[in-house]
Amino acid sequence: MFWSYENNQSEINYFFNKNHIFIILISLVIIVFFSMYISRQRLGVQRGFVFVSTLILLALELLRIFWNYKYLEFNGEAINFVSVTNLDFFTLTLWISIPILLLSSITIGKNGRTFGLSFVFSITTLFGIISLIYPLGLNSNFEFYQFINLDFILIRSLIIMLGFTVVLSQWISVGKFLDYYRCLISLVLCGIICLVVCLILRDNTNLFYISYCPIFEALGLSMSFPYHYIIMGLFIFLFQILLYLPFQIYTSKHQYIED
Repeated sequence: MFWSYENNQSEINYFFNKNHIFIILISLVIIVFFSMYISRQRLGVQRGFVFVSTLILLALELLRIFWNYKYLEFNGEAINFVSVTNLDFFTLTLWISIPILLLSSITIGKNGRTFGLSFVFSITTLFGIISLIYPLGLNSNFEFYQFINLDFILIRSLIIMLGFTVVLSQWISVGKFLDYYRCLISLVLCGIICLVVCLILRDNTNLFYISYCPIFEALGLSMSFPYHYIIMGLFIFLFQILLYLPFQIYTSKHQYIED
């Protein structure tokens, strides 16, 4: 059932198969259609769209946490902050990005105020893309159409769409708030916050891969702390640059409308 807490008898593989392709296609439709359409609308429409979309994002995140709590309770598993929230890089950056997006829905187009939007685009949007490419967060105990998996897809699709909408907006030039320097600063800031939260919660496994990196382990690479952070940080920064370049080219060829 859509809201069920009862696990399937056999786990479903969501990695790099027809399920995964279907998830990517649905996400692309949401991201491309809305971000391209809304980004060329009037300022008031864009502000309202960003505000409403962020409220939906917040509602989906709260529902996800509530469902996790009820799921753990139903199956008699340990209930604590980390297990209920499934706190990781993406979740933490999402929590930071939601208030930034709410503020941006008010300040877009006003005296070039774009504080924090580089973080939304270069970190949260980036991790949203990585999550869809490598869907580790999908619950393999449930079907694709079950709430917790649809919620996983919608949250990432929405945050990517909002990141693209902000960058493509005719009211904001990407050069005003996003460049290589801010991308790197955002990544470093995110890493510091994650490590601090990890130390506070004293969790060395689920939280931010402080002891090891599952992706590297799956590739047969065993790197101890902090070397896996250095390699992963370099990879993510290069990925940021690849993500950033098309928008830099796009904005350099388009004249933006002034407020």
